[in-house]
Amino acid sequence: KNLTLSELFLTRTVPSTTTYISASLTASQAVQACGVVGWLDSAGTPANFVLAYRVGTGNTVILAKCVAGVYTELINASAAHVANAPLMIKRLSGTNTFQLWYNNAQVGTDQTISDAGIISNTIAGLFSTQAGATFDNITIA
Repeated sequence: KNLTLSELFLTRTVPSTTTYISASLTASQAVQACGVVGWLDSAGTPANFVLAYRVGTGNTVILAKCVAGVYTELINASAAHVANAPLMIKRLSGTNTFQLWYNNAQVGTDQTISDAGIISNTIAGLFSTQAGATFDNITIA
């Protein structure tokens, strides 16, 4: 069975003032795409959101945005795999500046995301392409 995009997310509604979404990814997830999603417009039919995830052998982290179903990769960077390291999307308070953090260090440069379909959304959560993914220390603040 092919999964729909909404089946890859585990989400909840969060305060509109959310400034970061973080989760520690378990070591066993090093070879699959998993991470965090935020500023999502709809849990059932997602079309606009910001996504941070690890992919491949676990040494690549990506920050992407999706606007009206079209993905734009904003950051694609090498980051050495660290078991249970937190992966975070951080939005600087009161701005449209977003950052990607992995293992408590910023990866890549600040990114401006000002798309009307994203910036006011209040759904956030986890993302995984495999049912066996596990996360610890999930924080949405």
